[in-house]
Parts: sequence; structure tokens; C-alpha cells
Amino acid sequence: MQVTRIVAICSEEPDWPIVIDAQIVADRIAPKTPFFGSWGKLGGEFSPFVLQPTGEMDFGSDYAETDRYFECNIRSREIAQGAMFTVRKPDDDNRVREFVYVIRPFDDA
Repeated sequence: MQVTRIVAICSEEPDWPIVIDAQIVADRIAPKTPFFGSWGKLGGEFSPFVLQPTGEMDFGSDYAETDRYFECNIRSREIAQGAMFTVRKPDDDNRVREFVYVIRPFDDA
């Protein structure tokens, strides 16, 4: 199984890139398999997560239930440089914010 490192940047949150190591099958992330990733800059502030087969980003049991899960549609998107996907996360006012991420080459991280 070949694993590809996906690096994506959000123009609204440039200090919080998403990095996911995943198997790619037919230009999409392999279904039915969880993969590991991080949100933020390694060496700085970051949070590791598991990208679940449902598309949820699960940050683990140390987080409160409201902060533990983010919705992510990357599993339904083509994995290619310049492709976009969204992440939806709760904000401090219990509303949901949506962020658009663009996939970059790994060297741009």
C-alpha cells in the first residue's frame, strides 16, 4: 500500500494547515480506512487527529465532545494539487464555521 502525504492550506487560517497521510485509490482517499493527520504546524501549535471513514476528523478523548469532531468532505473530493475541500467546526458561539482548504504540494508546507 502506497501512502501519500496530503498538505492543504486555508487562506483564512494559514497557520493551521492540514496534513494527512493516506492511501489514494482512483484519485480519492481510500474508503473504509481511517488515516492519521495533523491540524496546525508541526513544531508549533498543532492537534493530531484520525480521519474516520465517515469523513469526521476525530481529535480524541482529551477534547470536549463539542470540540472533538470536525466535519470534513475530503473523502468525497479528488486528491490533486489545487483541489479544494471544506472543514466545518464549531466556534465559541455554538455556531458552525466552514473553512475552504486547497491541496498543495508537500514542499509548500
